[in-house]
Amino acid sequence: MINILMGLMRRAATGEGCHVDVAMTDNLFTLPYWALGEGFAAGDWPRAGSGLVTGRSPRYGLYRTGDGRHLAVAALEDRFWATFCDTIGLEDNLRDDIRDPAATRRRVAEIVAGRTAAAWRERLDGREACCSVVATLDEAVAGTQARARRLFERQVAAQGRRIPALPMPLSPLFRDDEAVKGYPALDGG
Repeated sequence: MINILMGLMRRAATGEGCHVDVAMTDNLFTLPYWALGEGFAAGDWPRAGSGLVTGRSPRYGLYRTGDGRHLAVAALEDRFWATFCDTIGLEDNLRDDIRDPAATRRRVAEIVAGRTAAAWRERLDGREACCSVVATLDEAVAGTQARARRLFERQVAAQGRRIPALPMPLSPLFRDDEAVKGYPALDGG
C-alpha cells in the first residue's frame, strides 16, 4: 500500500507514472525483524518450533520430520485438512480432530516423523494440503527468492563491521542507490 501511495506522490510531483514492483517476500521479511537481527548480528538463527505460537489445533502446527526438520501444517479449512489426511494416510477415526485433538496431534506427529523432509516435500508436491517443509530462516535469506529480489544486498556498517540491512518492502524505484549505510555506535563512539 505504501508503494502505491509513494507512486501517486511521485506522479503528483513529477507528472510521471511508474511501475511498482514489490513481491510478497519483500513484505514478509519485515515481520521477523528480531529473528533476522539476531541471525545477522549474532549468528543465532531461530529454529522452527522454538517460538510460542505453533498452533493449538492438529490442523495448524509444526511437526518434526524423521530427519529433524519440520513440516508446517496450516490445513484449517476442511478441504485442505481432508487432502492432508489423505496424503499422510491418517486413520478415519482421527480425522475428526475436534473429538480428541491430542490423539490426532500425536498420530500426525508419528506419521510425519516416519519420513524425511525431502520425502514429505516430494509426497506433498502438487497437492493442495496447505502445508510445506519449513525452511530455516538462514535458508530463506540465502534462498532463490530473496537472492532474486536482492533483499539483503544493502548493508549497514559501523566500527569496521558490516551486516545486511533489514529489507523494507519498498519498490526499488523508491530506494536510494547507496548500498552501504553507516550507523552510529551505541557506545557513543
